[in-house]
Amino acid sequence: MTASLLPEWAQIIFLVVQGIGVLVIGGVGARIAYVQLKLARVKLRHDLYDRRYAVFQAVRTLIAEVALHQNSTSETFGRFAVSTSDALFLFDDDMVGYLEAVRQQAGRLHSIRSTVINAPPGVLTEGLGKAMEAMAGHEAWLFDQVNLLTNKFRPFLQLDPDQKSTRNRR
Repeated sequence: MTASLLPEWAQIIFLVVQGIGVLVIGGVGARIAYVQLKLARVKLRHDLYDRRYAVFQAVRTLIAEVALHQNSTSETFGRFAVSTSDALFLFDDDMVGYLEAVRQQAGRLHSIRSTVINAPPGVLTEGLGKAMEAMAGHEAWLFDQVNLLTNKFRPFLQLDPDQKSTRNRR
């Protein structure tokens, strides 16, 4: 063993300072890791928001094209299907069921509207009258969704999950 040039009390102080230095470095490292964890969670929430908002936009577009503008085609439903295909992974079962209900109502309205539009002019049959009643029912349901859509998606589109809405839910 080599003899130290420092007195014994100085060696003890040196070891204590070394130990404190290790603790400080460890604490700084732990703090950096904690901040990175929080940032990763915020990024995950933001990415999830973007994907959920895209589904919200797809539903709104489908309703607008089918019910409001009466401008639906098979491409309309294809875009909706592609845009909402990941909904199962992004939302709860109730929301997935709601998206399916919107798709079904819009599809029925599109189908019935095609039947009514392609009916021979001047011919009013009992079947055509029932089709027009059904069309009005599907249109009314979809029109109602325009107002309800934001409230349906609100719980999923809050960036701060602890944020409580000050508005009344419908």
